[in-house]
Amino acid sequence: MSRCMLFCWLIVASATSALAGNTHGLPDPAKESQAWWKDYSGGYITSGCAPAFSALTLTAFACDAYVQDSELAYYVTQATAAVGPLNAGNGTYWVAVHRDTSTAVSGWTRQTGTHYLWQLSASQPATAAGTYQFAKVTVAAGAITAVSELGTRHITANETVSANRTVDLTARWSFGQGGIVTVAGGVTLTFCGEVDAPKRPIFTVTGTLTFCANNRTEALYPQWFGAAQDGTTDDSAAFTATLAAVPATSSGAMTVRLLPGVHMIGSTITLNKRVVLQGVGNRPDTNTTLGATIIKKTAAMNATGINITVPGVKLEGFTLDGTAGNGGIGITVHANSTAIRDVAVVNQGGSGIRVGDPTTANGVNANSWYFSNVGAMNNGADGFRFEDNTDGADRDANAGTCVGCFARGNASSGFGLIKASANTFLNILAEANTGRGVYVSDISGTNRFFGGDLEGNTLNDLHCDTANLAGGGGYNVYDLNCCSLDGSGNQKLQADPTYSFYYLNEYRYDGIFDKMAGAASTVDMATWYANKAQNDAAYLFLQVTRHATAGNRRASLDVKDIGGTARLLALNPSGGPVTIGGTTTPGAGVGLSVNQMTLPVSQTWATINALTPVDGMMGYCSDCTIGACATPGTGAHVRRNPSGWVCY
Repeated sequence: MSRCMLFCWLIVASATSALAGNTHGLPDPAKESQAWWKDYSGGYITSGCAPAFSALTLTAFACDAYVQDSELAYYVTQATAAVGPLNAGNGTYWVAVHRDTSTAVSGWTRQTGTHYLWQLSASQPATAAGTYQFAKVTVAAGAITAVSELGTRHITANETVSANRTVDLTARWSFGQGGIVTVAGGVTLTFCGEVDAPKRPIFTVTGTLTFCANNRTEALYPQWFGAAQDGTTDDSAAFTATLAAVPATSSGAMTVRLLPGVHMIGSTITLNKRVVLQGVGNRPDTNTTLGATIIKKTAAMNATGINITVPGVKLEGFTLDGTAGNGGIGITVHANSTAIRDVAVVNQGGSGIRVGDPTTANGVNANSWYFSNVGAMNNGADGFRFEDNTDGADRDANAGTCVGCFARGNASSGFGLIKASANTFLNILAEANTGRGVYVSDISGTNRFFGGDLEGNTLNDLHCDTANLAGGGGYNVYDLNCCSLDGSGNQKLQADPTYSFYYLNEYRYDGIFDKMAGAASTVDMATWYANKAQNDAAYLFLQVTRHATAGNRRASLDVKDIGGTARLLALNPSGGPVTIGGTTTPGAGVGLSVNQMTLPVSQTWATINALTPVDGMMGYCSDCTIGACATPGTGAHVRRNPSGWVCY
């Protein structure tokens, strides 16, 4: 029930029930109503009570307010009058309005002939009977330096802030039906208190409205600044006004809360202050808006939807959509420590989300980003693109984490990394993209992909461009469910054997070497790899599964050519001896160190025991007779430790 409705009910009740409902023991219905109102309201400002100042005087101002004593509430109207001079010394003064113009109030000085009282005190005085404190005044060096509004203000009509004003963090503005505050041009309203308002326009700002860094308002709403959220009206100006009111601070963040519904935008939402842009949930398919928050670019908008330019911004719980014909990227991240959770970016003319700025000469610091359950679908370029413009070692689209992110139906790659390093991707999904599922290129190194699924992408599911070799950048690791077959039965993989480790669960091992060699049916890669003339050490880590035969033969290899001679461990699909650089002896070859080897098929103990042992060698023994698996005919996994062979 609104305050106005309750007040009307109190009046009607008092007029019709006389003393029948008298709960305060007062002599007549009018005073009983006053007592009820006192119990309900607690006192508040209805209009005015907002002084400007000069020297030691609060210049003439009016004030209307409800005050209360121990029994009743009183409505006080004070005509325009000045307060001062506040000449009791430097310090903090408290200003109040009193129920009458003559009664002495202990500890307070009355402005002669008015309802106004004032008191010098380091801390706020207790509220005296029949008074309401509405201002805190700071006097320093013999002059007023600041005035802050106190208490509760009920706003039921259009009020104009025509002089600079500060609202204290203990204050509260409550907006009733029809209440709106206009901040005049050239005027600054600094608000540190609490706003209690319906989700409709309550601010019209020509001058400046800014909230304090430690304000008591839970969140700002674009509706307060004129957003229609009707799926038709362009709400860009309302977003701009809302974000202008957010405090500029390097610590903490203010929340801008978005209700269910569709905000249309025709220009970029620039997040240049530390803010949490928070909706109630996303609908990745956008087939319905029920229960979802959607920001949607107009067809004519050919620019970025949301641009993040300062550290510490968070996006949560909404869909960024695009009307057919729009252009530009959905979200650009041009600052570090950005967090995006439960957000979907769909139907953008360009990429869905881009981290980094390839258009700036030295790139931008877009490190330490964190995405969780973020989707990019049906966008006109990449779903996710991590790209910097720095050729040196100090690449900036890096040190990020993507958890449970998914890219589907994008016109280029699902996840594209260009000059991006030291990022981690956990349980991602990339499917049905027109380009590649994951594309890593151009000195992108030390990236890690653990878990997830790449399938059904048109060009390749996983594509590691040879340009990635140039300039180093560290080794990439791929531990993924990958890769599907194309129409010709070839795996959708372009591999990089020098700067990558692969652990691909759905890849037939008799084809992976073909992809790396570019040959039709090569299995022994030693000759091919030697011809690559790589002078630095080569690493390759694979888990590959041959689905073409029963038993799922597996191989897990870690090969390092520490002598500079390029060599590669090749698998024999027939299950015969493993070949290393043309020999059949593990560990043979100039400068070759085999750190770990899992045999492609099970072997007898006699075969395994005949091998030249290398620490870390592993295999499956069909008839082991050592340790806990000494019973003949019992199969077991074995590993070579410094102390000898052990079961595990």
